[in-house]
Amino acid sequence: MQNEPGDSDSHVKVIEMEEECISVDRNEPHILGIDEAGRGPVLGPMVYGICYCPKSKEELLKSLGFADSKTLTAEERSKLFSLIKATKELGWAVDIISPQEISDKMMRM
Repeated sequence: MQNEPGDSDSHVKVIEMEEECISVDRNEPHILGIDEAGRGPVLGPMVYGICYCPKSKEELLKSLGFADSKTLTAEERSKLFSLIKATKELGWAVDIISPQEISDKMMRM
């Protein structure tokens, strides 16, 4: 049985994807960054985050202090996420994939 967003059982809580999309000019090159956290279905969910913007805004990204998340403290990552949400030139999405979904999809292979 597939859980719906917000449903829960003793092991899994499904969370809806959260995002703030910006319109994309398909004629302009874009920059996309992606990161993930998690260790697979045995140990919990996988969390994926992306951020994107027109390449013409690359200097904006540098001025905000973006870097590999592993080089940033939790406080710096939190501050950058607040900046991402507040900056209209940046689009983003976060998705959490439950251990059950990962396991189910692995079994289909």
